[in-house]
Amino acid sequence: MIRTGLVRSTMLGALLLWGGLSAAGEPVDRIVAIIDDRPVLESQLAEEMLVYGAEPSLRQAGETELRRLALKKLVDDQILMAKARDDGLGPTEDEVEDALQSSLARMKGQFPTEEEFHAALAAEGITEGDLRKRYRDEVKKSLTIRMLIERDVRRRVDVTEEEIRRFYEDYLVNLPIFPERYILAQIFIEPDVSVSAESLATEELLSIRSQVEEGADFGDLANQYSDGPSATAGGDLGFFTKGDMHPSFEAACFTLTEPGDMSDVVQTPFGLHLIQLVTGDGERIRVRHILKKLSGGDEERALARDLATAIRDSISSGVDFTELARRHSDHSQSAASGGNLGTYSVADLTPDVREALAGVPEGGVSDVIDASDGLHIFHIIAHHDEGKPSFAEVEDEIRATAAQARQQEVLDDYLEKLRHEVLVDILIES
Repeated sequence: MIRTGLVRSTMLGALLLWGGLSAAGEPVDRIVAIIDDRPVLESQLAEEMLVYGAEPSLRQAGETELRRLALKKLVDDQILMAKARDDGLGPTEDEVEDALQSSLARMKGQFPTEEEFHAALAAEGITEGDLRKRYRDEVKKSLTIRMLIERDVRRRVDVTEEEIRRFYEDYLVNLPIFPERYILAQIFIEPDVSVSAESLATEELLSIRSQVEEGADFGDLANQYSDGPSATAGGDLGFFTKGDMHPSFEAACFTLTEPGDMSDVVQTPFGLHLIQLVTGDGERIRVRHILKKLSGGDEERALARDLATAIRDSISSGVDFTELARRHSDHSQSAASGGNLGTYSVADLTPDVREALAGVPEGGVSDVIDASDGLHIFHIIAHHDEGKPSFAEVEDEIRATAAQARQQEVLDDYLEKLRHEVLVDILIES
């Protein structure tokens, strides 16, 4: 794993640093190394050891190993920073501020409210100002090293197809056993919503709204009446920001101003919603909702079945499956990619789908499957028995891992060269 001074962006990491140091008592701040006339302090080494100790792969490592890794990381970072200073390389103040703001926003996002975030900081004896001051230097260092590596290391990383294949063969023994699985594409036809179903759902949500206005608990009613997966949580969707939800749902949420405010009935592709504001500050918002899913009547379902049958006949006549998926599928997430759904374990498929695919050969297409949500036609792109994954199934991960390994080799060579250009004086044994 390449560690190049990247920002620790989780609040947990930050609190581990301060909490761990305060629990252990303030370390004696002696100099443990000098790089390019700049010291590395014992306190910095102790902090870095805490970061390494929190990594799952190193939880069993002894103190000596953690100390060695932490010292190497600090020395390498200082060597890279010395090179960047010599070359006049570094981020602008605006770039540092933008990265700092993003880092702090991610930290705050791990807490239900901003008040709880500040309470967690107070419990560690620090303020947001302290956190900002501490992280500014770390962010600036991270961006500087990233710029240097992008310029001098990443451009030299070139992994050939032969190397990637060899990497796969070498690591095949370490790859897990995959269950029997399909790589699937689908065309999904959803019956149109009947007017009567939409009218009944709207009346039900308006009735629920009136009950809440008369004093009923929104969460209790969501638990009782919502068709959404959040029903058991009283309809609570937790915190989100603009861009996280469907546009029409989100637009209704951000018009609510006071906790307890409710929306009118809102329609999305998922159905009809009644939304209640829990809390929000204009940027982050928390709501509860009650969802009523909509379905078609017998006439709408018969029309959808006729369309699905006509599409299946077209496939049998030689029309390209992917083109038909792009043109006709109502599953928006997969339609743009020709219906591609990715890999599914056979055990995870519903019994009706599993039965429909059982006799279909690899490369074949199923008959129309009449399911509760609509009509499905599946294309089996590939079928794999239980065993080690094929290269195609893990190609993206293998390419990324091979490139990362190669990048680490190039970085190690680069650092070794820089060590001859920069004064490095280690003052402790590690």
